[in-house]
Amino acid sequence: MEMGGFSQPTPADFLYRLLPALETLANTHPEQLDTRFRLGMAYFMKGEYETALEHLRREPNLDPLYTLTFLAATYAELGRLDEAKATVGAIRAGNPDATLARIRSVWVFRNEADSERLISLITRAEPLHR
Repeated sequence: MEMGGFSQPTPADFLYRLLPALETLANTHPEQLDTRFRLGMAYFMKGEYETALEHLRREPNLDPLYTLTFLAATYAELGRLDEAKATVGAIRAGNPDATLARIRSVWVFRNEADSERLISLITRAEPLHR
């Protein structure tokens, strides 16, 4: 099936298909906290940072290294560096071993540029030890 001029679907095609399903799931099963986080992460990857922020701020009770990493990156992407810095501080408080190497090992993307972008946004907010 041709999508966007390509013979195979691209990651963006899957992302656009995923968002409505995640929205429905988050609204019908609000007790599933990770769904809201995944929705925020998907909006971040799509470039809709304000919408991502709405979802990511709702679920700070999941593992901070996961949720707060994307929250800090989203604040940094929006130029809200004071909030990004405070969020990185919360990551450190909850995870004393939160180094760049640790974050890289937790967030592995198929596209290396996505991993580097996430690390770049985090270090823009607050440098972490390698």
